[in-house]
Amino acid sequence: MTDGPSSRHSLLDRRDIVTVVGIPCTSKARTLVDLGSVVSADEVLQALIGAHRNGMSLRILRETAERLQRPGQRGASVLLNHLDAFDRAGSVPESWFEEVLRRIIDHPDLPPLVSQYELTRQGRFVARFDHAFPSVRVAIEAHSKRFHFGLVLEAADEARDVRAQRAGWVVVYLGWHVTKRPVEVVELLREIVAGRLLA
Repeated sequence: MTDGPSSRHSLLDRRDIVTVVGIPCTSKARTLVDLGSVVSADEVLQALIGAHRNGMSLRILRETAERLQRPGQRGASVLLNHLDAFDRAGSVPESWFEEVLRRIIDHPDLPPLVSQYELTRQGRFVARFDHAFPSVRVAIEAHSKRFHFGLVLEAADEARDVRAQRAGWVVVYLGWHVTKRPVEVVELLREIVAGRLLA
């Protein structure tokens, strides 16, 4: 986002300005704060997840939002609400798809859900899953081409799944198409959970 006319330049703190190929622009943190004033909270969340995945510091984002929070600045409150939700959850979604999937499967008919679940066995790391129902040892992976396709990524997934299976876990992969049929997804997982309880 480029800076506005010179009359507006003084409204921006120096900390909120970066120069890109000679052009003054608002910083990533300032842009994310301003975004919440013009788009939905979900669109801000989607941008926030992407920025964090690309290395944006949550501490810097919080400091910027707190500094800019004031009456009439809706964007700062939107961003702070998302950051507070991350703190409560103890994790940050690695993709927007992962967040959409969480909203579907965090369901009262299913066991308590833990996102970004780290499985350990005898004190040693085994695997980390997008989501999990630890009480029944069922893991859920948001299956996307970007993060799960290709020789290296597929080999890593296979090795992780073997380790998880040896620890008594089942790994379920769900692709983006399932978000169009949330009721069916919940029903599928209910069947899997019921089977685990009977095993």
